[in-house]
Amino acid sequence: MRQEPQTTNLFHSYRRLERLKMSQTITINLPDDTKSALNDAANEDGLSESALVEKAVADYLFIRRFRSLRERLMSQGKDLTDQDVFDIVS
Repeated sequence: MRQEPQTTNLFHSYRRLERLKMSQTITINLPDDTKSALNDAANEDGLSESALVEKAVADYLFIRRFRSLRERLMSQGKDLTDQDVFDIVS
């Protein structure tokens, strides 16, 4: 019998608890059609709307950091691939 699933679930539960303890609440206004699309996407992905928005913001911020770093490195004349920049940002 493998214990990995229980360990993995426990780990994910702990990580979620840690995020909740360190969370802050914000309020955003969305047009009705965007809110409806958010609800649909959250349901399709099996996420809460909050979790989907959290993931979307985290993804956006990662891409933003990636593009900024890539631009700075390119302006310095460094010859790096997108994978090199991804490895630095990650």
